[in-house]
Amino acid sequence: MTYTLAMSAADEALIEEYAARENLSVPDFMLRATLETIERRAHVPRPKARDEMTDEEFDAMLERGMEDIRQGRVTPYKEAFAEVRRELGLHGTV
Repeated sequence: MTYTLAMSAADEALIEEYAARENLSVPDFMLRATLETIERRAHVPRPKARDEMTDEEFDAMLERGMEDIRQGRVTPYKEAFAEVRRELGLHGTV
């Protein structure tokens, strides 16, 4: 998808300055800024990596997963991977 933005020369210069600070091209900077804005508005937090969690957070995450299994809130792995492949546009087997 391609969008064209109309902005003042001052705004263009500001965007170019911000992109340069981040060592990015203007299109890459705009893409990153757009994605970050969408993530903030959608309130979908990035999952923490294990080394970003306390032991207590990790244990709680495992307990929630085990409770999901006990309650039957599961998806067969073949179905889950098929859904991921569909979402990523990968139609063959991986």
